[in-house]
Formats: sequence, structure tokens, C-alpha cells
Amino acid sequence: MRDNEWFNFYIWWPDGGKPPIVIYSVAGLDEIAPEGPETNRALANGLVSALAGFYADVGTHDRGPKNCPMAFDVNRDIEVIAGPQKFDGKCRDTLKPKLGAKFDALEALLKTFM
Repeated sequence: MRDNEWFNFYIWWPDGGKPPIVIYSVAGLDEIAPEGPETNRALANGLVSALAGFYADVGTHDRGPKNCPMAFDVNRDIEVIAGPQKFDGKCRDTLKPKLGAKFDALEALLKTFM
């Protein structure tokens, strides 16, 4: 995927939740197998990132831990995409009040694949 600024990003959600859609694609990431534990984790991580960003109407961050679902992974690092992830403190403080029980569900999904 691409937009006017970036090439090869793999998750997108709209500002303001309009239209109500998220897009996730691992096209070109040949390291991700068609199935298996890493694939499951990559899908869960992407889903968590997209849903948190969409429902909280927030974007990704360039600084902080790379294993936070809200970290912008410009390098499309397979170890980040398919590795264990958890929200960093700043994202937790921002997202939890906005998402409430949804945040707890997203954290539970991440922990399922640690």
C-alpha cells in the first residue's frame, strides 16, 4: 500500500473514522508464512493496532518502543510485525481512557500471542 507520503505501509485507518474501514496487508512480506504462530501473531498485532487507532482516532508514533502496536514501523521489520507486542506507557495512558473496555480486550488479544 501507499499514499502520497509513504510507500509500503501495511496498516491504514482513516482520521476521524470516516470511512469506517481499516486496511491491513502483508503483501511483499515473504517471511510471513501462510499459516502458523508467527502469522497468527502478525494478524493479531495488526488488528490491535488498526482497531486502537481507528476507535481512539489516534495515529502511530515514531519514538518509543518498537514493540508497541502504535509504533510506526517504517522498515516493515518482520520481528516487529510478527513479534510479541504490548502498549507502551504513553499509549496506554492515551488509549485506556478513550477506549475503556475495548482497550482491555485489545491487550488481552496481544497477550494471547506472547
